[in-house]
Amino acid sequence: MVEDWELKSVEQRIDSLERSIERDRERAEKLEERRSKRRSERIEAILWTLYGIGLAFLFLATAGFFDRH
Repeated sequence: MVEDWELKSVEQRIDSLERSIERDRERAEKLEERRSKRRSERIEAILWTLYGIGLAFLFLATAGFFDRH
């Protein structure tokens, strides 16, 4: 009878550890998704900035701004 109780206790502990591992895995995946999203947003912001600078230089070149200096 004591062995049954000990066995159930060990089984419960194993189940608890498995749930904990699964929660940790899910948290790690969500964290990686957030990091990836942030990285993508930064790259997108940099590209839009470079695009804007390129358009500004194109406008200035078209307007002859660089010929005067």
